[in-house]
Amino acid sequence: MSKDNSIYSKIIPLVIAMTVVVLVGTVITMAMPLLRDDMHPKLESTKEYTAIELEGRNIYQREGCVNCHSQMVRPLTADVVRYGDYTKAGEEFYERPFLWGSKRTGPDLGRNGGKYSDEWQIIHLKNPQKFFPQSNMPSYAFLDRPANAVDAEKSMKSLKYTYTQEDIDQVANSTELEALTAYLQSLGSDIPDNMYVKVEYSDYENTMAPMSIVSPETKVAFVDNCAGCHGTEGEGSDIAAPFSDVIPADIIDGNLFVSIANGIPYTMPSHIGIMTKRRIWELALYAKELANKKRTAIISTTNTDMSSVDSSDKK
Repeated sequence: MSKDNSIYSKIIPLVIAMTVVVLVGTVITMAMPLLRDDMHPKLESTKEYTAIELEGRNIYQREGCVNCHSQMVRPLTADVVRYGDYTKAGEEFYERPFLWGSKRTGPDLGRNGGKYSDEWQIIHLKNPQKFFPQSNMPSYAFLDRPANAVDAEKSMKSLKYTYTQEDIDQVANSTELEALTAYLQSLGSDIPDNMYVKVEYSDYENTMAPMSIVSPETKVAFVDNCAGCHGTEGEGSDIAAPFSDVIPADIIDGNLFVSIANGIPYTMPSHIGIMTKRRIWELALYAKELANKKRTAIISTTNTDMSSVDSSDKK
């Protein structure tokens, strides 16, 4: 019986040879591509974080926001309709580390920038339940304290970001809440208009126009999604004017439907991804009803006051 002198009969050399082959393959297929420029795309619109945005990002990581919020809109219809255009690799050029996240206890924030005003963001961080009663997000009111400009400057230097003294001074004169808000407002801003799915009134005019009854479910949806800004009766709040001031009596219902569906940048988010078109239409009718009700009450009060004045004059 001949003795087998092949490498297969020599365990240690075989293991070494296999390890070398696997390592070479790994370097060729995984490590080398990372050195190519086309593996690190950058959008022309992608910008470095400013000092205050970077400080807000550090606070975002420190407070564990990434544990409940993802920052990666997937190229799925449901994601794109609700959150906006899917996340592009070129947007992540300055992300160190990436904050894509893997869980959505709260909504994805990849396209959060510009959906709400700065005032809304700060009030929401202080009291999330004011806008969303069912939210389990904790209050971050304790962040209303001076931001750390020294840490922000160190972060920018370590990441080799360009910065100015004016940037650092802005951090020094801001609170952590303001820094976190600045960061949230920067998310998705590299994609113009965030490319949310838009609707036009003409697309639904024939099927929606005959509807005139507001269901009880829609009134509940109004309280859950709209009352935080607009008040339970459309009376307004510290961040939104009364319906009677912003919804004209002769407004076309379809135009109001489009405003609610598409949203208004830095004022009101899009609702087309989180509500059915029927629900949005009913909300438009309900908002108009509340506005007219408020106007009627104002006119009635004014007439009563005028009557009282006339009566006093006659006496």
